[in-house]
Amino acid sequence: MSNSWFQFKQFRVDQDKCAMKVGTDGVLLGAWTPLNDVKTVVDLGAGTGLISLMIAQRSKARITGIESDMDAAQQSAENFTKSPWPERLESVWADVHEISDLWDAQFDLAICNPPFFDGHFRPSNEPRNNARQLVNAGQFEKKTWFDAAFKLTKPNGSAAFILPFDTSDTWIKKAIEAGWFIENQLLVGGNQNKPFKRVLIYLKKTECITSHSELFIEGKERGKYTIEFGELVKDFYLNTQIEQP
Repeated sequence: MSNSWFQFKQFRVDQDKCAMKVGTDGVLLGAWTPLNDVKTVVDLGAGTGLISLMIAQRSKARITGIESDMDAAQQSAENFTKSPWPERLESVWADVHEISDLWDAQFDLAICNPPFFDGHFRPSNEPRNNARQLVNAGQFEKKTWFDAAFKLTKPNGSAAFILPFDTSDTWIKKAIEAGWFIENQLLVGGNQNKPFKRVLIYLKKTECITSHSELFIEGKERGKYTIEFGELVKDFYLNTQIEQP
């Protein structure tokens, strides 16, 4: 069973009311996403508020987390209030796809760790599966996340997503259909002996050259991070065992 809270260096994330707990995916996205000249951010499907809190720590931006699950939205609001940056963080209980049709394009950056596990429900943990699987085309169809990000960001705005590696081609195709261009693409693996598991993409609304890079989380010595991953998360994790060069 997951802990009911997770302590980072500058903030704590309570997660007992959320189906999706703090995980490496959110930490990767929150730590990696470029924040140059970003003053306003929207976190689509904010969950516990982890990514919003990481962006608040890394910048002076104002961040709005949108979450359709009432309990999760309430918990992210509580996490925001207890953080060092409550005046810059807002939690909104709303459907991401509906609100994107109602709000103006007011954000510099949209950030999203979308639901992406296709497959059957596991009865033992239905709320978690609802949060992570593509349960129906109306609520969790891939392209709608990119559409929402496009609608909510300014003409020169950007977006960042974390995706499953094995279906990333399909997700990226939907991003392009929504009008996005890929500026950065990062492949992430557990270690060099295992297949890639995740793809992080940074999107722009204007044509650009795509840069490609790779990141491995675990080093050759089990239980220790690579230098690259350790550098990425050093401002957040309390304890980072990093392999020696």
